[in-house]
Amino acid sequence: MFNCIGGNFDPWNPNDDIIQNEIVFYANNSTFGVDETLDRYWRVHTYDAYTGAAYGKNVSNQIWPSMPQGFGNEQWIANSTFRNSTESWSIEFVNPVESANVPFPYATTGVMGWADTLANLSHGNITHDIKVEDAGLVGMFVDAPEIWYDTSELDLSIPYAGAGTYGLDVPSEFNDPSHPYSEVFNITNAIINDAGAVSAYDKAVAIQEFLLNGNGTTEYLRNYDGSGLPIGEDLTFHLVVAAKEGRCTEFSTAFTTMLRLAGPPARKVTGYHGGYWNGQGYTVAGVHSDSWAEVHLQTNPSGNSLDMGWIPLDPCPAAAPTQVVNETWEPLTVHRNLSTGNIWLNGT
Repeated sequence: MFNCIGGNFDPWNPNDDIIQNEIVFYANNSTFGVDETLDRYWRVHTYDAYTGAAYGKNVSNQIWPSMPQGFGNEQWIANSTFRNSTESWSIEFVNPVESANVPFPYATTGVMGWADTLANLSHGNITHDIKVEDAGLVGMFVDAPEIWYDTSELDLSIPYAGAGTYGLDVPSEFNDPSHPYSEVFNITNAIINDAGAVSAYDKAVAIQEFLLNGNGTTEYLRNYDGSGLPIGEDLTFHLVVAAKEGRCTEFSTAFTTMLRLAGPPARKVTGYHGGYWNGQGYTVAGVHSDSWAEVHLQTNPSGNSLDMGWIPLDPCPAAAPTQVVNETWEPLTVHRNLSTGNIWLNGT
């Protein structure tokens, strides 16, 4: 479905399809003070290896240790300085999740328990994805901080420097001035310069805004048919420079690549974005299925070099307008000849 290697979507298996109007899970908050104004991102798959046509999963650098009930992990989650509180969520799946990745808050720090207890949950040590095996998962209890940055903190942001080259790899052609793909690098730098962006966060948002809203001469549109990527061509180059129209997942791919060209580590995520607030939590349906990019930042030394965690940013622009062309009504006439016992239609 998402054109990514390492993904779990099988086009020949209807059981893993995402149905737009079907409720997928309920995420009910069991603590007081949830901030309804925060964007909710529910991680399912995290992709960190660029293939030229999409982002796949780098399986060579990741292990999947089994998770005990009460599991906790704060690696690459925003420092406590950026947390308003920690919320506890009860996630109830409408259909049991079996042998697949599990939706959960993107910055989860603890998985306190789940049912069926025979289900074996494992945790990706790099991506923080969670998958279930052995039995169906009907519900889970998780803790996730409410992360919020003020403007002064974002002004101190620089690319995260604690993970080596993770999240930075791009094909060398993008940085080769003699190669056509370097046009993406030039566009990325022009966006940042035109926006006057200085901090790493402002640079990321400038690129996001360009894909969302364009500028005086460029407009990008989301469709459901794809960008028409020619065989053998790079998706980021094709979408940004030529097509300027494609599916949301393609914009997330291009955005992730442009973020890497701008300096900070970035990766692509698919899952669910938002949900219907029901007074106690969120009702999340297939219509909330989405893809986005995450950028990993920290504060500079004057801000004590604090890990700001992976910050989700959605780059998907508005949908292309739909126009009805050559509207006709068929058939134009209907005759019923009862004497023969037959019904015949005459139309265009």
